[in-house]
Amino acid sequence: MTARGSALAAHGSWLVLRGSLLAVLVLSLGGCLFVKAPEQKGRTGEDADLSPLPEIKMGDELVRSQAGDMISLLPEGWLFLDAKNDLSEDIISIAVNPEYTLSAVFSHIPNAATTDEAVKTEGLLGLARTAYNKQARNTAGSVKLVGTY
Repeated sequence: MTARGSALAAHGSWLVLRGSLLAVLVLSLGGCLFVKAPEQKGRTGEDADLSPLPEIKMGDELVRSQAGDMISLLPEGWLFLDAKNDLSEDIISIAVNPEYTLSAVFSHIPNAATTDEAVKTEGLLGLARTAYNKQARNTAGSVKLVGTY
């Protein structure tokens, strides 16, 4: 073999070695280039952080039902909304804070067998669940119960 032939053979084997190395790198690193990120679940109501309870000072103004079976203090500085003609018959009163960012709706919860059973088994939490279920039905399920309080 001549000097030129042996140089070409050495160069050819170098090209084969370099091509093999490139193929190995592409195949091994190719998997790293297309790694699918693990799916992250959205936060549910169970693991969501609850906002701290606001400290609202209560005033001297009272809210009373017509039957007198419900009496509540209105927070200090809050205002009653006068919407007598636009209210459902179940609503006793609506109050808002001066900035109109918080509201309180006082309403009757109809006496039903399910309400009585919920109150007997769970107490006030059962009553709160009944009110929540009513609200969930009225808003097509857009409200979420975040805690058990």
